Amino acid sequence: MLRTVTIEPTEKYFFDVGNATEVLILREATKSITLSGDDIAPVEISKCDVVTMIKYRGKALYFQNQHTESVTIEFQLSDTMILIREQLSAISGNSLVIEEIVKAIQISEIKAPVAIKGTVPVSLSSAIEIGEVAVNNTVQTKQSIAGQVIHTQKLTAANGQFTPPNGTFIRSMTIQAGLQNTENVFIFGFELPKGAVMKFDYPYLGALNIALTGTNEINGIFLTEAV
Repeated sequence: MLRTVTIEPTEKYFFDVGNATEVLILREATKSITLSGDDIAPVEISKCDVVTMIKYRGKALYFQNQHTESVTIEFQLSDTMILIREQLSAISGNSLVIEEIVKAIQISEIKAPVAIKGTVPVSLSSAIEIGEVAVNNTVQTKQSIAGQVIHTQKLTAANGQFTPPNGTFIRSMTIQAGLQNTENVFIFGFELPKGAVMKFDYPYLGALNIALTGTNEINGIFLTEAV
């Protein structure tokens, strides 16, 4: 059971440790608090700290506020060893180091700069807006992008053709079926349900024609290059 208490300056809050209690978990604390008792030297603990209680079973302990203002804490005595989420994450401040990703993850928002080291494969399933990119060292690509230009176009039943500019060919294309499509669409024999994304990396000469019906549409990102 969680207990929430507010302890005034110099005040002590006493509690009993059960005979089966394993740990004390300080889940929330506006400031650090001192844990003490008859058989325990005072120790300062903070939010997310977990203290083993085996030695103090059946005894009375107390929290004491050593600050000049009141402190509100939420703590739990548990008969089962628990690792809280903050411990499992092992995050200190805004520093997070990821050694390995074994499953796909989805990031909805990034609130701080992210540093990437080594070779990291990245794929995008929807549009991404890039504001400012700072590069400290040389960036290498698998192939030269000199003379390559990105074009975006929505293909519909009335306008189902993308024609590269004169003197260029389509180097690669990323195609996404419209989210409001009522039917699956076909591109080069591949069937795409609504919202599905597919990328083609081989060169394509001439205009690209895709037959669409009704209100079905396709959003395309085309990378063109001079012949």
